[in-house]
Amino acid sequence: MGLALAAQHRTPSTPALIAEAEAIYAALAADAEPALAARALMNIGRLAELSNYLGDPIDLASAREAYQALIDAHGYADIGQEAALRYADTLVQDLADPAGRAKAAAWLEAWIGDQPLGEMAYGSVIAEYLARIEHREGRYAEAVAWFIRADELGLAEPIVAGQIFWTIAKISHERLNDPATARRYYQKIIDEAPRSGLAFEAELELRALDIQASANGGVAR
Repeated sequence: MGLALAAQHRTPSTPALIAEAEAIYAALAADAEPALAARALMNIGRLAELSNYLGDPIDLASAREAYQALIDAHGYADIGQEAALRYADTLVQDLADPAGRAKAAAWLEAWIGDQPLGEMAYGSVIAEYLARIEHREGRYAEAVAWFIRADELGLAEPIVAGQIFWTIAKISHERLNDPATARRYYQKIIDEAPRSGLAFEAELELRALDIQASANGGVAR
């Protein structure tokens, strides 16, 4: 595995180096102990998914084949979850298919099925990934629901919490007419992500919500 990784990441990369890495990964995938074999197969998928040197064609179909093999073999184990995310992302990357993002979301949701995301190592990442797809697709209620689910599970990268909270609040306020959720997440920026650079803007938005509530006969904060 070390030799294959060295060949894969040596710079400048060449067709011979990538062919060497792929051959070693293939041997490992066929004959190594299960955890090592699974990682080797994942790396085969990554080699296909990426352009590794100038002129190296991206082969999304071959990448999906490798990821599907991992999903079939490992189900909802951690390596299967990673493979599912990468499989969905190959659908997003298919620029020839304008429905790629929608297909990725539908595929990933079908794959999740009745499995509890809270018991998955990648649960929060999956929820955030789906949220971002739904946001790009303009399905705002679905996007907010998935962003909130990711927050409830614990964001994989807390450093982006402020931006995610802002996105939830702005969509809820401006797209969904849901001031309660907007208020909750503006306040979370102030309380939980004060260094995000958005705390002052969140305070201004809360004041605007107060003014709007007062004007409509509601109760201000």
